[in-house]
Formats: sequence, structure tokens, C-alpha cells
Amino acid sequence: MFRVLALLWVAVVVWLALTAPAPLSPTLLVTASGVSGALAAVFWLTPALRALKTQKKQSARVAEKMEVSAENSGEKVRALEAKIKTLEKALDEALSR
Repeated sequence: MFRVLALLWVAVVVWLALTAPAPLSPTLLVTASGVSGALAAVFWLTPALRALKTQKKQSARVAEKMEVSAENSGEKVRALEAKIKTLEKALDEALSR
């Protein structure tokens, strides 16, 4: 949508420059070209910037989920290690009797 608007704007500026009844001043043409170029750049880059922001948010969510998963895995490992130590101690006590 934005790209179509940018191309349409550039086409209007070129059409106005070519169909003007009197010759346009070079300053006016340069200014119009600069403004149309800036607007075209804004219209052209806006969707790309939005996509990058969305991708950045998704990457942050994935990283956060992975971090939480790693923390949960670490807690599970510690719990299992504690259980193993408890069972080893109980086995040693049972064998010593």
C-alpha cells in the first residue's frame, strides 16, 4: 500500500513538471524532487521497519521462553540430584545394618 502511494506521488510530481504551462525554476524542481524522494523513502521503508520490529519482538519472546525452559531444566536436575543423594544415603544406611 505504501509503495503504491510512493510511486503515485513520484508520478504526480513528474507529471506536474512535464505539463507545467511555463518552465519551472530549477530550485522548485530540485525541492520537489527532494521532497518526493523523502516521501517515497518513508513510504517504502515503513512496512520494512514494521516487519523488523515485529521480528524483534518475536525473537525476544523466543529467547525468554528458552531462558525459562533452561531454568526449569536446571531446577529439575537439582531436584533429581537431591533425590539421588537421599536414595544413596538410604541405601548406605540399609546396607550397614
